[in-house]
Amino acid sequence: MRIFELSRGLGLVMLSCLGIALASPAAAQTISATDRSVSNGLLPYVGHSFKATVTGTVTQIRVVSDADTNTVLHLVSGAGTGVTNNVVAPLRSQAVALTDSRPGLAFQTITLNSPLPVTAGSVYTFVFESSSLRRGPATYADGLLYFSGNTPNFANNLAFEVVQVAAAPVPTLSEWAMILFVLMLAGGAALYIQRRQLSA
Repeated sequence: MRIFELSRGLGLVMLSCLGIALASPAAAQTISATDRSVSNGLLPYVGHSFKATVTGTVTQIRVVSDADTNTVLHLVSGAGTGVTNNVVAPLRSQAVALTDSRPGLAFQTITLNSPLPVTAGSVYTFVFESSSLRRGPATYADGLLYFSGNTPNFANNLAFEVVQVAAAPVPTLSEWAMILFVLMLAGGAALYIQRRQLSA
């Protein structure tokens, strides 16, 4: 009976410690400006800057298009592209097909082929080489709408959403030590139980 209670207690402690290491990752967080009352019309290198609120990755960009457009999405570090109607040293680039969202003007989700690592507090910009995107009055304070790649518009924001996923927490040294200690105890208990059974 004592052996059973010992093994059960060690098992519960081990599960609780492993739970620290295997905790669920943080849920996705979204940066957004949702007013979509105005059309930009078809323009080159329209995009928007944003400030990452978590250290992790950007997995999706959502925009509202009012024209079918085959284009290229770029993501760059910093505010704007730094050059007119071009992009220098993009962090990510991928071909996308924007679709006319009228009449409902729903967001279109673009999933990045490779998630973009971001650092909380740092500024990034997404830009489309050609697009007809919707915009509205400026309500998002941590970024700007850009025309031609590097010309800011202070009066408006694009209608956009940026989906971020925080990096999974990593156990601290003390947590790893506790996990290893419990595993050693569990191994010792298993060996003790085996020897008692063999000698019985």
